[in-house]
Amino acid sequence: MDRDFRQGIERLTEIVERHGVLKLSAPEAIPGRMAFYFIARAYEKEWLFTLTREALSDLPAMKTYQQGADRFARSLENRLRNKFPNQFFCASGAPVTVEIEWPLQPLANRAASYVRVSVTDSRDARVALCYVVITHQQSVFDLKEDPFLIQESIVNSIRLAVDGGKVKFYPEAAHPVELQEVMLTVKGSIEADSDSIDNFIREKVIWLGFRAGDASNTVWISDPWDASYLRTSPAELKRAGQVLNARSELQLDETHEFASIGRELLSRVRDFERGRQREKQRAPRYGEDGGQLDVFISHASEDKDSFVRPLAEALTKRGVRVWFDEYSLKLGDSLTRSIDQALSRAKFGVVVLSPAFFSKEWTQKELGGLVSRESDGHKIILPIWHNLSSGDVRAYSPTLSDRFAVSSAEGLTRVVDKVMEALRNQIKDAGTGQ
Repeated sequence: MDRDFRQGIERLTEIVERHGVLKLSAPEAIPGRMAFYFIARAYEKEWLFTLTREALSDLPAMKTYQQGADRFARSLENRLRNKFPNQFFCASGAPVTVEIEWPLQPLANRAASYVRVSVTDSRDARVALCYVVITHQQSVFDLKEDPFLIQESIVNSIRLAVDGGKVKFYPEAAHPVELQEVMLTVKGSIEADSDSIDNFIREKVIWLGFRAGDASNTVWISDPWDASYLRTSPAELKRAGQVLNARSELQLDETHEFASIGRELLSRVRDFERGRQREKQRAPRYGEDGGQLDVFISHASEDKDSFVRPLAEALTKRGVRVWFDEYSLKLGDSLTRSIDQALSRAKFGVVVLSPAFFSKEWTQKELGGLVSRESDGHKIILPIWHNLSSGDVRAYSPTLSDRFAVSSAEGLTRVVDKVMEALRNQIKDAGTGQ
């Protein structure tokens, strides 16, 4: 063990344990990496983080590294006082638990690395399995001066992605195999005003305090990670808490850093919950906003049990946003209007061609609607032959027989792979302007 590296570990331990709150574990080497795991512990809770050998060796001589370590340690001292230290509140209303799965991994064919992150919506236990991408430029410039900044940046990037609807939550057993990509954002982008900050603190105390325990449960309200996320300062968050305390909405502790729910806010908890529920109910279902639908599945009802429902389920598990009548229609919906909306807004129409399909007037209308959207050589119809040969298709529709298609006889996995390939090609073409 070289002298600089040994002194770096000693200096880090001194900084982390300075106030007598945290205890730092001995470093544990990460196999195959020039990096090490550390665990900081306090209040019978712990926080895992990593540092490279280079950063540890540079720590004794670099003031900025020491300052970053001190900010990180002071943050952990307060964070570990929360009942659930890795639970964070999103401005969009979601309380999420963020589990970072170290270490960083190189990203194939890109000048970037990534870390896996598991995100759980604390309201209903649905999950989003993600990977956060850190570009080489961010590593060299944004994170080089403060290697401790990466944890805050990962958490806030996840929150911004949740707010922007860029990650989708699933029941744990139904999450697609593919991870959802989130690009690292080093600085927040919300720029919240005073009213938004007040509301953020109110709801944070409700969800991470009251709902995580009871009315006596306290939450750290002047969290600098929240301040960075909201583009404000910890001092401003603290002042907002003092205003809410004066209104009896919060009850501050003697430091004014932690708050539990106050009498006035407690009396209005149900109003907050109903308000968020109304927002959730107003959120568009797949296909209703023009941007939340990948494929429309056109099929005959006779083929639903044998093939179409398993197809819809398999695509959904791969993260594809599917319009399928059993998923997308509810009692009282206008069938004609719903299908017309979906036909006009789907990226692709997956058409399950079968003897029953060609015998139905309704399916012919759906097919006609999809054909009308094809222009300038841009094909959106993805045919699937189900219980049909090429000769059968030619007899029913010479035009469709010339299309490249996949047969259900090749197996469900092969069919799903072909649909995924079409979606990926569309994204690639959009990115190149084709």
